[in-house]
Formats: sequence, structure tokens, C-alpha cells
Amino acid sequence: MENLLFALLQMLHNVGAVSVSACPLVILYLIQRRLIFNIRKILTFTLLMWLVQLFTGIGFGITSYQLYGHVPDLESFAKLALILKISCLLISIMGYSFLLFKTQTEILLNAPMTWQALSLLGLIPLLSAAVLRWYV
Repeated sequence: MENLLFALLQMLHNVGAVSVSACPLVILYLIQRRLIFNIRKILTFTLLMWLVQLFTGIGFGITSYQLYGHVPDLESFAKLALILKISCLLISIMGYSFLLFKTQTEILLNAPMTWQALSLLGLIPLLSAAVLRWYV
């Protein structure tokens, strides 16, 4: 049963990780091709995926604590990886929330660097996860 819980959390976490990395690149692609799309839907979806990241991450800790009576001990590299993941998550949630208060035109006027940076904020936690897995 415990493996099923961790597997379900991991599946949700992975879907969120791919989404938060890819969605800004999709936006950049659509803008560069001058294709008409509803950017708010993509921004809202990406923000929701960041929240999935947040809650599944918390879920890993809660599940470990409930099953084993403690959270995993983290070595220094794993702690750094976790801090990077949480930092990117918080910055991204604030960034996407801020963007959702702007008009479609204001959002579309953002430089490509904005979308590249938001994609990088999704990619860093994805790469940090490998370090976290290795050192836990």
C-alpha cells in the first residue's frame, strides 16, 4: 500500500514538473508564431501545476512521516536541492499570480526572456529532483 501512495504522488508530481517546464516554452512558441490563443488558460493551468508540485511535495513528507514516523534524513546536497526546488516553486507561484492580474496584451508584450526564465524555474526543480533522489 505504501508503494502505491508514493507512486501516485510521484505520478502527479511528474506531470506537474513537466507542465511547469513546458508551458512557458509553449507560450513563447505561440507568441513567436503569432498564433491566437488564450494565454490566461495556459497561465492558470501552469499555476495549478505549480500548486500540484507544492501539495505533492508536502504529500511526500506527510506520507513518509505517517508510514515511518519521520521524514527522510537529507544530506547536504539533498538539502540544497530541496531548497532550490522550494525557491523556484515560490518564485514561480508569485510570478504566475502576478501575470494573471495583467491584461492579455500586457502579458503578450513580455520579452521572450520572461518565458525562458519561467521555463528555467520549472527545469531547475526537475533537475534538482535527480540530486534529491540520489542523496536521500
